[in-house]
Amino acid sequence: MADNHHLKIPGDIWLFGIDIENRECYLKFQIKNGDIIFWTSTHPAEYSVEYPLKNSLFRLASLEVLMMTKKFFYNEELDTTEEYSEVWKYELMQVKDIPDLIVRNHYWKDDRGELWLDFDDPNENFRRAFNAYRSRKGFMQPNDIKKLRENLRLSKRVFAERLGISYENASRIENNKRVQTPSQEITFRKAQQDCER
Repeated sequence: MADNHHLKIPGDIWLFGIDIENRECYLKFQIKNGDIIFWTSTHPAEYSVEYPLKNSLFRLASLEVLMMTKKFFYNEELDTTEEYSEVWKYELMQVKDIPDLIVRNHYWKDDRGELWLDFDDPNENFRRAFNAYRSRKGFMQPNDIKKLRENLRLSKRVFAERLGISYENASRIENNKRVQTPSQEITFRKAQQDCER
C-alpha cells in the first residue's frame, strides 16, 4: 500500500488495524534504509480496517525479517561451525511490571530454522528489553546515567556512594545489566537536576 501521508515517506508501508479505546487506528510498518520502522497512527482509520491482523497486536510478535547477512559461527552447544543468517524479530516481552513491550530482537538462524542468540553478545536482547522498559517508564537510559556521572567527574564507586546506591547496583545499571527501581530513578533524576544548576 502506498503511503498516504503528507510529506510522503518513500517506500511501501503495511497497515494493520488495531482498536484503541474503541477507535479503529493503524499500526504501520515500513522498511527504510534496510531497517524496519513501525508506528501507530492515532487518528481514525481512513478506510474500513479489515486487515488480517485486525485487533491482534500479539501477531506482531511473529514479524521476522531475514537480513542478507550470513556468517560462520562456532556453536559451542552443538560443537559445530556453521553458516547462520541474521534475523531481526519483533517480539512481545515482559520486563518487571510491563507485560507487553514490543522489542526488536537480534538472532542468527541456522539452516534448520532454529534461532540462536548472538554468539558474540548473548545478552544483547536483554539489553534491548531493558531499554524498551526504560523508554516506556520514562526512565533514564544507561548512557544518560554514565554521562551524568562523567559530568559530575565522579568514579562509579563515589557516584554510587553519593547517591546511596550500592556500587554493584549502580555499576550494573550503568552497564545495562539491570533496570533501576523507581526509587533509584528518582535519585538519578535528582542528581541530574542538581548537576544542571
